[in-house]
Amino acid sequence: AAKQSLDIAEESQHRQWQAAAHAVLGGMYRALLIYEQACKHSELALTLSHEIGSLFWIFMSTGYLASAAIQMHDFARAEKVLRAVLSKEDDKERDESKLRAGLAPTSMAQRVVWCAYAELALAQGHPLRVLEIVDQLMASSVPAPEGLGSLRVLKLRGEALVILQRAD
Repeated sequence: AAKQSLDIAEESQHRQWQAAAHAVLGGMYRALLIYEQACKHSELALTLSHEIGSLFWIFMSTGYLASAAIQMHDFARAEKVLRAVLSKEDDKERDESKLRAGLAPTSMAQRVVWCAYAELALAQGHPLRVLEIVDQLMASSVPAPEGLGSLRVLKLRGEALVILQRAD
């Protein structure tokens, strides 16, 4: 269905639908562990999103691209795309201070980016940074019963706690 939607968007030359279809395909391939295809579609989505000025699709495609790059152990690529969307300045400390200052993500697309940022921190061996990000994600989400929040966020939290030997 996602491929068919891309075909329709390309046939009608609708740039926003093309960006959306590529972003969805990038996310789907990422979930299916087909990282090369995930990166290809996410990059196309990101390019189209910048062309049309869609912040939503810029954030979604950035999150999917960074996440796929992390799974491919291309941390430099992931960090580059995340920094580009999180801050115009090339200052990692400033990006992370946004969370500390309470500037938590408010949209689904922002949350996708911050989850990728937490994945990168985890992959680079910074479990305390992961917990800071995850705590902000959990605090800014719609309230859910204990243990029933976002599975991705809960998984990141669990992995960080295991590394810190705080599994209990």
